[in-house]
Amino acid sequence: MALMVDASRAVHIPSPIPLGPYTVVRGRSTIQVSSNSTGQYTVLLLGPHTVATLGSRDLSITPCVGVSGVGTNVPGTTETIYSDSIIAPYAASLSGNLANGNLHGMTAVINCLSTATSAEGQVYLGSLNQRINRSRFAVWNDVALALINRREVSPHSAYNILATPLKVSCYPVDIIDWAAQTPILPATGSTGDNVTMDSLSQLVMVIPPTSAVLNYSITIYTEWRINFVDAALASTATTKTATSMSVWSRIAAAGSDTAGFLQKAESFVNSGFQVAATLRGAVATAGRAAAMLGL
Repeated sequence: MALMVDASRAVHIPSPIPLGPYTVVRGRSTIQVSSNSTGQYTVLLLGPHTVATLGSRDLSITPCVGVSGVGTNVPGTTETIYSDSIIAPYAASLSGNLANGNLHGMTAVINCLSTATSAEGQVYLGSLNQRINRSRFAVWNDVALALINRREVSPHSAYNILATPLKVSCYPVDIIDWAAQTPILPATGSTGDNVTMDSLSQLVMVIPPTSAVLNYSITIYTEWRINFVDAALASTATTKTATSMSVWSRIAAAGSDTAGFLQKAESFVNSGFQVAATLRGAVATAGRAAAMLGL
């Protein structure tokens, strides 16, 4: 299951709905966010986005993959937008359509760049099974306080993230919207028009204030399904065999249960297999020794 949602791996598992030929495009970008040393929270929201001004928000998708804001700044007004540079060149107006597609998967790897002696406090991370509407809040501090009380969002020591980067993945929430191919439009200059979609779960990161500024590096891996209008690029499209709906339903359930930390579950299972293999080896060795001693 971790393999199916992990966009950092070059493995594509098709949606459960049969689609026409498409091209799989993988992106990778790195952004940096920091804690605030003057008592303000920092919030990072990652996921697929559409353009609110179209009216129907399921009609398009944009290269925007994330939004961040700090403290008393206003969500939807004073914030930073992050776009996937590999997809941005193919975003155009509806009339000048260059490509259709959808964000098939997203994985974020979070690493603390500070020193062992300066890494303090906690960071809250998780993948929401129901997105949050940031524009409903007066300031980003309110968004942060709402998020850290969500069941899916858990605290992690900054020191532990310094030693072992954390990986968290999106998983399908609205499978019908997630499987659809829609026009790719540019992320708008008016930040509030960039609205998070519910096709994939929304990844969130909340950094409480610290006494000294802590820096975090977030590597964002994306996997897109694209239908190109350009003839040469369109020739790279191939038909993929749909995956069982029951499989994706189990993945959605597992993603919700683990809040996007499917890789941790995978590591736990792998550790269990290793322990079992060690025990089997020990039993086999004891059996051979007993046979040699005639016991």
